Amino acid sequence: GIDNYYSSTETPGYAHSYLISGVLSPDYVDMTGDGISDDDLGSAVKFNYTLVNPSYQWRAPYNENKAKYDEGLRSNPNDNTGSYVYGEKEIWHLHSIEGKTHVGIFFISPREDGLGVTGIKGGQNQGAVSYKLDSIGLYSKRELQELGADAVPIKMVHFRYSYELCKGIENSKNGAGKLTLKEIFFTYGKSHKGRLNSYVFDYNNDASHTYHLSAYDRWGTYAPPRNGSTSMSTNSEYPYTSQIKSEADEYAALWNLNKIVLPSGGVINVNYEAD
Repeated sequence: GIDNYYSSTETPGYAHSYLISGVLSPDYVDMTGDGISDDDLGSAVKFNYTLVNPSYQWRAPYNENKAKYDEGLRSNPNDNTGSYVYGEKEIWHLHSIEGKTHVGIFFISPREDGLGVTGIKGGQNQGAVSYKLDSIGLYSKRELQELGADAVPIKMVHFRYSYELCKGIENSKNGAGKLTLKEIFFTYGKSHKGRLNSYVFDYNNDASHTYHLSAYDRWGTYAPPRNGSTSMSTNSEYPYTSQIKSEADEYAALWNLNKIVLPSGGVINVNYEAD
C-alpha cells in the first residue's frame, strides 16, 4: 500500500527452559565421576528426558498463508497490514525419575491437538504431533533391571482424556477440540480394582459456542466473535464484557471445570460468575 512498510525480526536459537537433571542430598558423593549412579554415597534423585521432536514448527496465525489483520484507518483502504510469528523448537518429555530403590516411569502417546505447521507459511502438519501423559508407573528398581518390560508396577496413576472442549480449533485432527482431562485413577500391582474408584472431571461445555481466535474480551474471558457488520463491531473494536448478568456468567464459566466426582462417591461442584 501507500506505506511500503515491511519489518522482520529473527531471533537466534536460545534455551527457553531448563530441565532439572538431579536433586542431591547434603551428604551425596559421586564416587566415580560419572554423575548420579547406584554406586554413589548419600542419596540422589535423577531425572531422565527424551527428545521427542528436534524441530517442532509452530506459527500464529496457524492456517496456511494467513496473517493477523490490522485494518489501520477505515478512511484509508490502502494502509492495511498483516503480521505473523513463526518459530521452531525442541520438545523434550520427562521419561523417568530414579532413586536408590525405585523408578518412576512416565508413559506418553501422541495427542490429536497441538499439531505443528508445515513451515513458515503455516498449514497443518499431522506428522508434527504433541504428546499427552497416559500414566505414571512406580517400579522396584531391582525388579525393573531383572525383568525389564515384564516388571509389575507397585503403583500406577492413569489419566483419561477427551477432546470435547473448544471444538473447531485449527491445530487438531478431524475437528477435535482441545485435550481435556476427564478421569484419574490408581492401580496397584496386578490388581485393577482401582479402575472402579476414580476421580471424574466435568466441564461447562455448550455446543453452540465454538472456538475462534478472536472470541475473547479485553479481560481474556470468552466473548462470541462479532462479525464487524454495520450493526456490530468486531471484538478488537468493542472488547467489552457483556452487561447482561446471566450472559456474562455463562461466558465466565464456559470450558471451565464445574464438577469433580470423588472415589468415595462425593461430589465437588464449582460455580462461576463474572467479576
